[in-house]
Order: sequence, then structure tokens, then C-alpha cells
Amino acid sequence: MTVYIIHENDVWLPPFRKAFERLQLPFIEWNLSGTHSYSLNKIPDDDAIYFNRISPSSHTRNHRFSCEITGQVLDYLSLHSCRVINDQRALSLELSKVKQYVELTKSHISVPRTAFVASATSINQQESTIKGNFIEILKRTARENFFNESTQTWTPFISKHNRAGKGLGVHLFTDDEQLEKQFENLIDNNIEEEISIDGIYLLQEYIKSPQQVINLFVIVFENIRLI
Repeated sequence: MTVYIIHENDVWLPPFRKAFERLQLPFIEWNLSGTHSYSLNKIPDDDAIYFNRISPSSHTRNHRFSCEITGQVLDYLSLHSCRVINDQRALSLELSKVKQYVELTKSHISVPRTAFVASATSINQQESTIKGNFIEILKRTARENFFNESTQTWTPFISKHNRAGKGLGVHLFTDDEQLEKQFENLIDNNIEEEISIDGIYLLQEYIKSPQQVINLFVIVFENIRLI
């Protein structure tokens, strides 16, 4: 049996290479950062496991379409009933924080109060009306969700990109004026990494952790592992 590793970032592969070598598992890398072709009628290796390791932050490494390409590759593999780890549904969740919060909520797992603002046109366009309309809706959304009219106080909140990793687009705000200044700056200066790749920006209640740490949970065959 061969393991096919589907990825776009060679830097992340060494731990997996070592693990597969230790297990004496042959592996082949499908690096989807370049140009590829697949014939739908050609049956892929059926004595194999296809391990999807694509990242939602691939566009920050100038691999703009790696996630979209991966989606088509996974469809091709599903056509031939190949065994895939992190399949199309996993990819769909990986590329959308909105979907992640929806699924957590459906499973009765609490998530911070969240709203999203979506722009069908990239907000770094030159038209002033695009910028003005977007910021107006952004501020209104923040006020509706994080401002208490009776006490005239704000709940701290953060912004983040819907599809991203590495903390892209994450900023902390204590009112809508700070929010406006931040987005005016990133739009006026065309800060590329601050522009959401799918046009969706999340505003989310800020939860201050007393320990200031991040816990990573990995689910392996329905068993939860804390790392």
C-alpha cells in the first residue's frame, strides 16, 4: 500500500516523511503548487490511501488556486472510490470558518458570538462607493452585535478572515471607530494579506483566556487527543 500526500507546502512535510519511513510505508507526494493534469477515465492507484494536507492559507504562498485544484482532485478520487483522509467535506470545512462555527453549533458546542460581512467585489478596488458601503455595513454589523444600547458600552471583538490560517486578518477592537480606521488603512494602502481571499470577513466576540494559551484537539477515529 502506498500513501499519496496531497499538499502545496513542502516545508510542512518532513515530520510526515519521517513518520512514514519509520512505519516503512511507501509514499508519493502530490504537490499541488504547480501545474497538473488528471484524466477522469484513468483509474488511480487503488492500493493506496490519499492523505489530503492542503492548507487554507495556500494563497499567501502564491498558490492562489491550490485549494480549488484540490477540490477537483478529491472529486476525481471519489469517482473511483479511492480511500481519502480529509475528504471533500473536510476540505469544505477547512476553507470556511462560518461552516466550522455552524457545525460546532449544530453539535451543541458553544462558539463566540459571530457575524460575517461579505463583499462580492474585492474591497481594495478604487471605487470609493465600494469602500464606503463596505465600511458602513461593517460598522453597523459591529454595533448590532457588540454594542449595548442600554449601558452604552462595547463588548471587545475581533476581525478575521473566513478562509485563512496563520492569524490572517485577526485584529482586536473595542469600538467601531477602531474598526473603521483599521479597514480604511488596509484598503487605502492595499495591504494584500489583509484582504480576505473569499471576500468574507468575520466579526467575533473576543474571549480573553486567563491562561493565554491555545489548546489543539485532534480527533482520530472518534477519539479526542489533546496536544
